Amino acid sequence: MRAYKLAEQESDAAYHGTRFEVSSSSVDVQKTNSLVSPYIGVLEFDVGDPTHAAQKHRHTYAYQSGTWVLQSAKQHFPSDDDWWNCYDEAELKLLR
Repeated sequence: MRAYKLAEQESDAAYHGTRFEVSSSSVDVQKTNSLVSPYIGVLEFDVGDPTHAAQKHRHTYAYQSGTWVLQSAKQHFPSDDDWWNCYDEAELKLLR
């Protein structure tokens, strides 16, 4: 078990050592008719590293009880037409 944890830490360290750059970003906030979420915000940004083409990201937040709550996080790869989830449902719940 200790060897697994060390290998996992080394893998995380190598990944976290990668430099990612945001090349562009935009924020759009709109008022809704909802009493629970009176505002919806969409953050869009392009991020990449020097060895890969930038990926587009679209994260949607709802303003609830005085704080912004992540509702969805999608990414779009340059070689694909679809938008994919950045996180699975369990990870998204942990981020909320």
